[in-house]
Formats: sequence, structure tokens, C-alpha cells
Amino acid sequence: PETGRFTQGTIKEARPLEKFFGYQDLKMEIGRHVMAFARGNATPPLLFVGPTGVGKTDLPVAFFNTLPNLTMVRIPESGLGKLDGIIAEFAKRPGRYVLIVDDIGIESDKSKLEAQWKPFRTVYEGVSGSGPENVLIIISSNDEFPQNVRTRGNVVEFPDIADGQRYHGVAMGIISDY
Repeated sequence: PETGRFTQGTIKEARPLEKFFGYQDLKMEIGRHVMAFARGNATPPLLFVGPTGVGKTDLPVAFFNTLPNLTMVRIPESGLGKLDGIIAEFAKRPGRYVLIVDDIGIESDKSKLEAQWKPFRTVYEGVSGSGPENVLIIISSNDEFPQNVRTRGNVVEFPDIADGQRYHGVAMGIISDY
């Protein structure tokens, strides 16, 4: 149903958390952060970086499907420029919200880069600052985040399975999961 400017939907065919093999370290790191938020603590944003297809969107969805007290909201990339207003709107509502901004392309032009991230930096001032207590932001990108964005959240790097050294660790994790 339509609720104001947002539309409620469901996530079909979401992979369960236990089906993410070889991601023990990532699951522990993200799990600590998400569980702290689910228990009522304000937490800094999670900034996911890594190549396409490694679970930057699916892994948090799997976590949130196990936590019924959280409401997940997907924000399109175009919403990054309005993020301060979107966060303010959810901060006024009862409940706990996880806002996921997926697949952000990082601008190469310095002035466009500044404009792209200003609303985010406005909400999360200072180093690893927390925004509203009832809102957790997750932003994912295939590209590295600018330094003045990285300092305002917890950066989580997803492995590039094409990189033989890092893939070996993931493969060993998959084996140990069995």
C-alpha cells in the first residue's frame, strides 16, 4: 500500500542468511552493526564497496528478513541528493528503519562529487557520526567512496572473487561452512 511518498513492497526470493557461504567475517561485522541497531542503539552508516554480484544488497536483505522489528526501505540512486530530507522524514516516524541506497556511481568531476554527497555529509557530520537513532543507512557502490564520506561511516569491503588471493579466502570459508 501507498504510505505518503513511499510504497510498501515485499522482497521475493530473498536468499536466507545461512545460504551466504564463505562470508563469515562479513556476516560477523555486519551482524554486530545490525544487531546493535535492532536493539535500539544509534549506529553510523554502513558503506559497502565491492564489485557487482558479490552480495552487497542481498546480504543485508537476508539480515533484515530475520529481524521483524526493522523496516527496510530501498532508495534509488537518484535519492542520494535528497537523502537529508528522506532521513528527516523517517526520523519523525515511530519504528526503526534501514534505508538502503544501492549501486551508487561515484562522480569523477569534483564539483559534481561535492553536490552528490552533500546531503549525506550534512546528516552525518564529524567522524563516524550517527544520524537519527531510528534510522540506519546502508549505501553500496562498486567504486571507492570519497574520503570525506568514508570517515562518516563503517566501510565494509566485499571481496573481488576475480582476485585470486582474496577468492582463496572466500573459497576456504565456503568449504568450512560445510
